[in-house]
Amino acid sequence: MPSGFVVPNTATKATFEAIGGLTNCIKASPVMGPDGGWCVNDPMFAGKDTQINSYGGIAGIVARERQMFLVGVFLGSAPPTDPAPDRISYSTPADYALASYGPLLNQIFFIGDGLTGTGSGTIQTFFVPTGARRLYFGFADAFYFGHYSASGLDPGHYGDNTGALAGTFNFDGLDGIPTPLPILTPEPASFALIAAGLAFLLRRK
Repeated sequence: MPSGFVVPNTATKATFEAIGGLTNCIKASPVMGPDGGWCVNDPMFAGKDTQINSYGGIAGIVARERQMFLVGVFLGSAPPTDPAPDRISYSTPADYALASYGPLLNQIFFIGDGLTGTGSGTIQTFFVPTGARRLYFGFADAFYFGHYSASGLDPGHYGDNTGALAGTFNFDGLDGIPTPLPILTPEPASFALIAAGLAFLLRRK
């Protein structure tokens, strides 16, 4: 299980800035930004939602017509256990464009580029749930993102992904200097819903 960023005891919200880069869910040139999109070179992906089951006490996610977007999850001091919280469902374009969000502990949430629009708009606020001690970043992936087979709803299938994302984030009440995200690569990992590349070796400035 990769290390995560420690959530300061005084933190009540997080913001994300300058999230950039490209990924793809198949072994092809990366084309999707942090807000996600559709995989190229395979029509079976086009127009499909992400529908991923909860697993190991961590909620899955449902996202309309989006794939390979940046997600986060707040964890507490104890390992997640079943039952997981309800999955968040982003079912309309407006669901991605809210000014603020309040995810629960162990509940995967959409971050994307951290703005109300794709590459535009205002910076979104993500409120820190009570009891949060760690914050992880990654990608919600599964076999065809939950389509075509019941087993495809379970998280996994990172092995054919390409690309990387990077950017900064900050908690309120700190020094105001954004913390660099790790270089996020959507590749295999032992942690169910969070991709590898989360070494968290970058330090606060």
